[in-house]
Amino acid sequence: MALALRSMTALRVPQKSANLKPMTLPAEFIEAATGLLGDNGYSRDPEHLNAAATPWRGTYSGSTPFLAMPNSTEQVSALMKLCQQHKVCV
Repeated sequence: MALALRSMTALRVPQKSANLKPMTLPAEFIEAATGLLGDNGYSRDPEHLNAAATPWRGTYSGSTPFLAMPNSTEQVSALMKLCQQHKVCV
């Protein structure tokens, strides 16, 4: 399972839109999420991020600054709590 995360203040629009704003996540969230997920539980590699933000049909391309790959339901639950605390959308 992979979860693309973004700031709630970022717009969720296709890249074709001129209104696209850069997305940032709070540093405190990144630190807590990477600590929770471990070295193999997340990616910030642009290639992985682009693949996660593009649907399989390729009809549009979004963007995300962080890709979470939790390996247990406990990690998913803890990550969702972190997202709620830091106002990060999934």
